[in-house]
Amino acid sequence: MRPAKPANLRVADRPRLLSRDIGVPFFAGVNSPRLFAGVERTALGWVIAPAAGFGMLAFQMPLLSSRQFAAAALAALVLTGGLWGLRRVARHDPIFWRVSRRNRRYRRFYPARSTPYRSR
Repeated sequence: MRPAKPANLRVADRPRLLSRDIGVPFFAGVNSPRLFAGVERTALGWVIAPAAGFGMLAFQMPLLSSRQFAAAALAALVLTGGLWGLRRVARHDPIFWRVSRRNRRYRRFYPARSTPYRSR
């Protein structure tokens, strides 16, 4: 027998909701953004690439040199600091990178002026 779910769950915590108006089930995961490790996947690539580069640089140097430790520490710092910052951004706006990319693309078409007749 299944245990009863508590009634105080948030909507995002429920795996499936039932619309009371029409009786059709819909899933919350269909409409939620796709995140990997709590970060948007495109942004995660921009953090993993430099960290992997510093990591590879650390293993190409002679063994037990101070530069090897510095490169490895820098790779760990970039990875952990970048993930921390991107998770904070994703907690505030999960589709931040998509929105900012679209903003850059539309910026030249929709300039920040009050009317089209205003002079520069």
